[in-house]
Amino acid sequence: MTANARFVPSNFHDDATLTASEAAAGFPVTNTQTDARDTVWRSATTGTVTISGTFSRNRIVNAFGMFRHQNHGGSIRLQLYTDNAWATPATGGDTGTVAINKIVGGSSDTADVWGDDPYGIGGYDPLITNSPYWYWFASPVTIQSYKITLSGHSTTFWSGAYWQISKLVLGKYFETGINPSYGAELGWMDNTDRNRTRGGSLRTNQGATWRVTKMTLDAVAENESPIWNDIIANSGTGRSIMASLFPEDGTRMERDNVGCFKFSALNAIGRQVSRLSTNIQLEEI
Repeated sequence: MTANARFVPSNFHDDATLTASEAAAGFPVTNTQTDARDTVWRSATTGTVTISGTFSRNRIVNAFGMFRHQNHGGSIRLQLYTDNAWATPATGGDTGTVAINKIVGGSSDTADVWGDDPYGIGGYDPLITNSPYWYWFASPVTIQSYKITLSGHSTTFWSGAYWQISKLVLGKYFETGINPSYGAELGWMDNTDRNRTRGGSLRTNQGATWRVTKMTLDAVAENESPIWNDIIANSGTGRSIMASLFPEDGTRMERDNVGCFKFSALNAIGRQVSRLSTNIQLEEI
């Protein structure tokens, strides 16, 4: 069953002291604490690897995300601990070893089968290698350390003999009391260079792509107003947040609408007679 839209405004992983069981030269695990696309952690081998984080005080978490990674086809396990030395497992804080791929549903989840099935998954997810991994815990868990284990490396989707992650998110989500109004937008932008020659040919230099989304919250409750003010003040347009419009949906709709974003505008909360409203504009990091 789909839950209401969720936002993870504070990424505790960025504050953690990190260690990795291995890292290739020039690709430290601290790169997973940055937003830049060209900074990544990369393992030195394809064997089982771990990334461990610890905090100096308690943190409460129920959301995890792995973005811009090259680990499709492998498996992942996230374990949470109540102490800062990975000794005491937290109740409800173990995902178990699960497949990283978010291959969901069948042909009903996509508008068209592309006619090319390079990965043998039925042709229903042509952008599978762009897909993140995410996990929602059943309830908030109080922790002081955590461990991520990657195992069963596969070269089906990526030819590189290593694990690779650009961005990790671990935090506590805020779920809206009422979903965004109908008319929420999800689209793509790119920075491709384009020019037309004197002979009329359209020349392009293919650039990067990123998702953009806009939505209106027309029924913000009074007790949600200070939460939104805090989220906007803390994040500004410079700090990244994890967001999902259709959490727990389990189909392409959820896959396509979960990501790591930044606010592209800071809109005020307006009072419309007996209710509050605001507009949310996000762009993918």
